[in-house]
Amino acid sequence: MNIAMIDDNLTTLKVNEVMLRKRLAIIDGDRLDQFSTPDDFFEKIAHQDINHYSILIVDYDLRDTKINGYGLIAEMQKNGFIGKAVLLTGDDSTSMGIRMKLTRDVEYVVKNVPMGSNDTISVLSELIFKVRESV
Repeated sequence: MNIAMIDDNLTTLKVNEVMLRKRLAIIDGDRLDQFSTPDDFFEKIAHQDINHYSILIVDYDLRDTKINGYGLIAEMQKNGFIGKAVLLTGDDSTSMGIRMKLTRDVEYVVKNVPMGSNDTISVLSELIFKVRESV
């Protein structure tokens, strides 16, 4: 399964990868591509099928870029992406929650939730497992 992670924080990318591998959400045979900017991601996808990735895991706040994570996902969906789109955000406000519940085909995951049953890595792992079952 092909997985893309887009986050401007390189430490977050690495920690998420390590933890998802530890939980066996990412396994041998999977291809994980990590990008620190939307431009890097779009440059790569320009040479791939729009549905090359089964799942996109995208940070909402991609600092110092022209597009945020939601805009990146929306652009991909506009161009025919049908895989699972996951938006990571530190914004756990009610307004963000309502906005994401009204957003079709995008999973909304709050970052920095303490370890437990609904922590970020547990939620991401479950989403990846579900995608794997459907591929």
